[in-house]
Amino acid sequence: MEVNRLDCDKYHSDLVNYVAGKQTCAITAIEKSDSQDWPDAKPKLMLVTAGSTNQQLHYKVKRNGNLHTVMPGITLCCDTLPPLVVTKRVILDADLHSTGHRAWIIDVLIPYVDSLRPTMLGENEEAANANSDVRTQAQTISRLVAAMEAATTPSQNRSAFKRAAITSELIDGRYVARIDEAEFNARMAELFLGELHQN
Repeated sequence: MEVNRLDCDKYHSDLVNYVAGKQTCAITAIEKSDSQDWPDAKPKLMLVTAGSTNQQLHYKVKRNGNLHTVMPGITLCCDTLPPLVVTKRVILDADLHSTGHRAWIIDVLIPYVDSLRPTMLGENEEAANANSDVRTQAQTISRLVAAMEAATTPSQNRSAFKRAAITSELIDGRYVARIDEAEFNARMAELFLGELHQN
């Protein structure tokens, strides 16, 4: 998707109106959530309320299947929020792990944990295998939440907000958000290189 100058100006305006000057604990980013305003020619999985009628929908809706999404959230003061668990099903159970997150756990989480504490990884696997008969929904979600919190480190949180041109400063004993104009202008220069040469 191509970014245009109008979108960037609106983003900067939103930062000024809704982010700058607010306490850092109230500024939240949710990872991997998105939306689109136009119908797509390709089939898409979209979340709708269970009570929605077909007349209210612009898309054909398939109302069954196994779709689980965990959206981790972080605040500007680097707290990790409890992840949102989104599903198409009425109940959550153990296939939350097997259908939606196995590849993420194998490709991302395990290498991350392994790089932090390789000697303890084996001990943790042994403890998990010893309790393999315990597969309740609450414990499955609890393990996913713990994995998300471990992988969302303060350094990554700071980096994510820096890329969004948001930083914090201490004012009257409280940390508040502010726009990092230098970072924002650097991003604009990268996106709109042609405009820089014209001026």
